[in-house]
Amino acid sequence: MKSSLKKIFLLTISIVLICLMLVACSEKSSKAATVKVDQFNQTVKSNGGMAVYYGDYVYFVNGYAGQSVNNKYGEVILGAIYRCKLANGIPDYKTTECVIPKNIYGSDTTYPGFYIVNDYIYYNTPNVDKDSKGEQKTSEGVFCRTKVDGSDTSELKKFSSNGIVLYAGDNSKYLFYADGQKIYKVDTKTLATTCLVKNAKGENDDAIAYKCSGDYVVYTTRNYENKLNASSDYLVYLLNLTDGTSTLVMSSKKFNNNAQVSTIYGVTVQTLQTDIDTITFFYTKTDNSSNSALTGYYSYTFSKTALGSFDPANEKRYTLDTSKSYSNFTLLSNGYVVACTSSGVDFFDSTNVENGLVQQLQKPGAEYDPATESSTYSISISSLTFVKVVEEENQVYLVYSADDKLIYIKLFNKDVTTFTFAKENIATFFGCKFDKTYCSYDIIDNVIYYMNSDMGNYAYYFEVPNFNEIDKDTKIDAGKLLAKISDNDFKTLIGITD
Repeated sequence: MKSSLKKIFLLTISIVLICLMLVACSEKSSKAATVKVDQFNQTVKSNGGMAVYYGDYVYFVNGYAGQSVNNKYGEVILGAIYRCKLANGIPDYKTTECVIPKNIYGSDTTYPGFYIVNDYIYYNTPNVDKDSKGEQKTSEGVFCRTKVDGSDTSELKKFSSNGIVLYAGDNSKYLFYADGQKIYKVDTKTLATTCLVKNAKGENDDAIAYKCSGDYVVYTTRNYENKLNASSDYLVYLLNLTDGTSTLVMSSKKFNNNAQVSTIYGVTVQTLQTDIDTITFFYTKTDNSSNSALTGYYSYTFSKTALGSFDPANEKRYTLDTSKSYSNFTLLSNGYVVACTSSGVDFFDSTNVENGLVQQLQKPGAEYDPATESSTYSISISSLTFVKVVEEENQVYLVYSADDKLIYIKLFNKDVTTFTFAKENIATFFGCKFDKTYCSYDIIDNVIYYMNSDMGNYAYYFEVPNFNEIDKDTKIDAGKLLAKISDNDFKTLIGITD
């Protein structure tokens, strides 16, 4: 009898120990589904950031928690990934539910947040491994993926910081990521990972720069075949994230029309604009001639069916130097170009080229006084942070942020192909306070998703006014709660103390 009791006791202890081991390892093991997904392979919209549409749902980061909070699976609310059913494009708060109870965090603010590719959510989360003091090593990052129903979580790679950069477009099948200046593509079907830049010895090397847009990543490398001037002779590649292919689109050889000349170029891409059939690059180009005669801002438009075909005759030059710091360009359907700096907007007409230079958009003679006014259109804006330029059927407008507000300014009235410069048309349409530390905000269709800094950095949403009707007198409504708030935070926010 005693022997039997002893065996039962030992068996019980063994089961307890096994359970404890499973709990201890649960951070690295596959999880069960947390939500029900009736149909996979749904359309993705506005990939990346704090909010992504997947089918009829918005998946979103529940709020900003920072790096140093407890990140144990199942105990995270602020910073976790939730989802909510969309009803006529507006979130239905009653359907909000948690998908991934882990803290979504990173230090990159250019391409922050999470990405959905092939029914998996890709994200960075602070490390929960313990240091010698028994504290979570949250200053280190873990690159993870989880299926959209919350199941099949796996750690893909650990990093020494939370600085990993992730990116994918709405139709991407490959994921791009950067660890410092080393850049990689990930086949999301097989998880095969490839470094995109190799040096002359075939070793993984740094990219000079990269920029992402749509389902593409443009990246710049050194030309290692030029053994004398590799550091200043650049190659520009375009990575297609739908099929994983990279194409050489620009090089000194292409700029020189394949002629055997000694001029070499450095290139910095400012804007990559992806349209239905074309991709337009806006970039600075510097050359090694004694007077840098070819230095300036340029653009080139490729057909998507002929990305490697560069014809110097079709390159457009905008300036004779790079003394003015343009950060964003937008090519409109009629050939006008909207060029933004941190202090305003200039306008070019890419169909009007004189002496090799694209001309700035000219005012009709009756619209200005030559003695006191400039002959070209421009707009001065203090502390402009570019968000987007939108071309619609009857207007073109700019959205920018300044002083924690989102501001609309109509640039052109549009009638089919006739564009008329607009006047006195600036209006603030969003003035809710939002946290800018990480994801900041997302605009998807007519909804803004943001971390409300007045409400503990929890997720809120705001319905955007109709831009066809907005003006300086438009009333700004308050945002609405999207997040699930923890009990403790709720008490704090409404002023209840224990």
